[in-house]
Amino acid sequence: MGLPFLGETLDFLRIARRDRPWEFLEDRVSGYGSETFKTSLLGFPTVVLASPAGNKMAFANIHVSWPKSVVDVTGSHSLIAHTGSHAHHLRHALHAFLNPYALQRYTHPLSRIVLASLPHPPHINNITSSSASRSSPPPAEIELLAYPFMKKLSFSIVCHILVGIRVAADQDSLFHHFSTLVRGLFQIPIKIPGTRYSKAIAAASAIKKTIKTVIDKKRVEIASAESAAVSEHQDVLSGLLNFKDEDGKALSEEEIKDNIVLLLFAGNDTSSITATMASRYLALHPSIMDEVYEENKEIAEDKGPGEYHCSGKISRR
Repeated sequence: MGLPFLGETLDFLRIARRDRPWEFLEDRVSGYGSETFKTSLLGFPTVVLASPAGNKMAFANIHVSWPKSVVDVTGSHSLIAHTGSHAHHLRHALHAFLNPYALQRYTHPLSRIVLASLPHPPHINNITSSSASRSSPPPAEIELLAYPFMKKLSFSIVCHILVGIRVAADQDSLFHHFSTLVRGLFQIPIKIPGTRYSKAIAAASAIKKTIKTVIDKKRVEIASAESAAVSEHQDVLSGLLNFKDEDGKALSEEEIKDNIVLLLFAGNDTSSITATMASRYLALHPSIMDEVYEENKEIAEDKGPGEYHCSGKISRR
């Protein structure tokens, strides 16, 4: 179980910062001779299930909770802080605007964001057009650090979808606070000035202050008759402000702010890591890359001049 209160937290964080978190599991599975073991992490007794079967059992049958540090940072009104009927109410509200059907309306704006973020967009457009040859040499070699690029791009996308923040300077300011928040999520939950956990709490407050400003602006827009219908479907935040369940219950402002912070974290980290790994494995397997290229070329040929990807055309392939 490790040291009093700290448990094995220091060893866990040391290994995690080397980007080799699996070593923590491998060492203990090897030492205990079992894929299930008890330890203490982030100040709490913890049972580790280091197998697919164990994870399936936990998520299917056991009430699981996030570490206190994560709940403290995202907020006590976020979905991960609740269970039962209240969690169902929050989940229902979020699902209404984040289900696959609802997300289809963002295909066009997301295509614009991605193209605008890529180096030399005109050259990339030529590669994907039907008149271009893949063998054409690029005008210049471009070195791109995949993960930082994907992380910034995915954050720009979630800012657009979740909050409707489109100005680059505003996104950069939010991204600075968000990066501080992420670094302090999985830390020992003790508020000592200067620690990552303490900085994460402050960063979350700064993000929620920005969200509050956006909420006030959107409430004015929604109150005006000419923009009410548009605002409801403009982004997730606008939708949550208008949401009422079957009993007519709306979300409080604190619930909206806390869950937007939660979605910023969930939407950014998972998508940026997935996109980075997909890019890596496509580069390692040229034959698969060729198939992906040909598929996208066919999609591009179906588009008219200046037309962006259509989710309907993509899903039919």
